[in-house]
Amino acid sequence: MAMSRSFFLMAFGSHSLLALMLLCTTSNTHAQFFLSTSTPQDGVYQYRNLTPASSAANALTLFNAQGLENYVYRGDNIFGDPISTPAVSVFERNATRPLSYSYQNFVTPNNATDLLTQLNTLGPQGFLYIGDTFFAGVISSFVRKDSTTAAYSYRTVAQATTPAAFIALLNSEGAQGFSYQGNLAFTGGGGFSVVSLFARNTSINATYRYESLPPASSAANFVSQANAQGARGYHFRGNGAFGATPPFEIISFYEFDSARGENYAYEAITPATSASNFLTQANAQGLRRFSYIGDQSYDNVISSIYVAVRPLFTSNFE
Repeated sequence: MAMSRSFFLMAFGSHSLLALMLLCTTSNTHAQFFLSTSTPQDGVYQYRNLTPASSAANALTLFNAQGLENYVYRGDNIFGDPISTPAVSVFERNATRPLSYSYQNFVTPNNATDLLTQLNTLGPQGFLYIGDTFFAGVISSFVRKDSTTAAYSYRTVAQATTPAAFIALLNSEGAQGFSYQGNLAFTGGGGFSVVSLFARNTSINATYRYESLPPASSAANFVSQANAQGARGYHFRGNGAFGATPPFEIISFYEFDSARGENYAYEAITPATSASNFLTQANAQGLRRFSYIGDQSYDNVISSIYVAVRPLFTSNFE
């Protein structure tokens, strides 16, 4: 499965759990992952791998079946040789806070106005936009609802073209309770346009603050940076790249959620070399309350990144 639009600025661990390098170009390259924008949750995590769906209809059936068992779809990934190893769909369950999930899909709009209309119809029903799938030339947009009382309102804003303007935009929207969801590129109508998508959970009174830092040069540097930010209540949202041509100006950005009184801890470990090894690794990390958020490459060395929530009233879970 693949995204139908370019998502230029986003977080780890969505449709594909592969490394993210996000390039702001004016191409129609399709990103390979769903959005993953929620604040990390505390809990013991469990994982399973399943055969990926072959159509949007099959994906909807697969996601809803797993959602009834409290497993949320995290993305498709290849563990091992990308040439000879088949992809698997990764599902995650928070055993401490099990939620059920339901999904819907709709024909992917080719402009921001129509997408916003569709999302603001589904958002009050509790549906969060998670991205698009592409099967055999057919594109479908997906939304997900969980068993909380969450409800959403959406808005789009013209994209920011510099890191300073990007962070200023996020903080302006965040102060109004809108969390950044990603940049959407549209090529319908013979033109090309990019907007930033924001969503507000109308069931809670939260605001959001954002900070940017230079990207880490190694996994160890990333863990050091992310843990320092996590100790201040900021969780890692992703890397963004700015500029129409190389060299791109790249930043790492972090989000603070005012409704959460938590810190965050990160680990980077050697990635699994097979789907079964991934399950062993991820379930072991999950028992330690670390959730898998994706693989990242630093100087061609790939690391698997995990995050855990550290409530302020305790210093250690283990």
